[in-house]
Amino acid sequence: MLGNPDVPVGAIPLLGAQEAALLHEWGRGPREPAFHGNAAAQLSAGMRIDPEHTALIVGDARWSHRALDEASNQVARALREAGIGRGATVGLCLQRTPELLVALLAVLKAGAAYLPLDPSYPLERLSFQTADASLAALLTSSGVARLARTVFDGPLWVLDTERHRFETESPLPLSPDARLDARSEDPAYLIYTSGSTGRPKGVLVPQRALVNLISSLGTQPGMHPQVRLLAVTTLSFDIAVSELLLPVAFGATVVMATEAQALDGHALATLIKTHGINVLQGTPSRWRLLLDSGWRGHPGLQIGRASCRERV
Repeated sequence: MLGNPDVPVGAIPLLGAQEAALLHEWGRGPREPAFHGNAAAQLSAGMRIDPEHTALIVGDARWSHRALDEASNQVARALREAGIGRGATVGLCLQRTPELLVALLAVLKAGAAYLPLDPSYPLERLSFQTADASLAALLTSSGVARLARTVFDGPLWVLDTERHRFETESPLPLSPDARLDARSEDPAYLIYTSGSTGRPKGVLVPQRALVNLISSLGTQPGMHPQVRLLAVTTLSFDIAVSELLLPVAFGATVVMATEAQALDGHALATLIKTHGINVLQGTPSRWRLLLDSGWRGHPGLQIGRASCRERV
């Protein structure tokens, strides 16, 4: 530095060539073969592992992987016929019912990107998001349809009461279409920041990032058909991706807590025991709900908090 006082600090090497090469090698880590395809192909492959295995439990409703696959194929085909595919964004304003996962899968299968719209969020935020995202359509359910119409004046599909729109569609997988199928750099979903420093900012997450996340989490910490994961997170918080889509991609089971259950520590403890939950991730406040209810762990349960996982 003394010998070259005019050289910017950032241009001065802090490591020798040998040290730099060693650091580079440490940073590479083990390499896994990449999944060549979009998220829809990855998820569809998971639903074919054991089609009759339970994919989704919500309350008294139980859906097999076959039923989930076929229902989402029907909605995806209807989206395609409405001209909604690659390059389009579709809003999802749904309660925590089976239709939420059906809609999520259908949008990805159609090749479009989804925008999560939590019905519990302020109207002002939802209205801003729907306008800013230039939605092609919004998928909702009867319980929140009035709210959805308040924040969006475009095409609105009410999945649970407009079954006629989809029941005539074929449940078979969509045929490949280079024009409409998502590519690796196309967005998989659009998610907005909290807006704590001003207006919320939309972040487009590409297909390749979603595919890579699912692939990597499937390996470490691991996912397989015997997993029963309790999903407690709103779709508007993107760790919900690993709760809802990761199990589907590996033939596992999602037990989806309702809005009321997700906020009740006693109800969560009951779900864990009743359904033999062996994977659960949550924010510190969610774990506090469980602990305050008197829950003291469950044998074989793998837990996740932020980036840390352990067994209790």
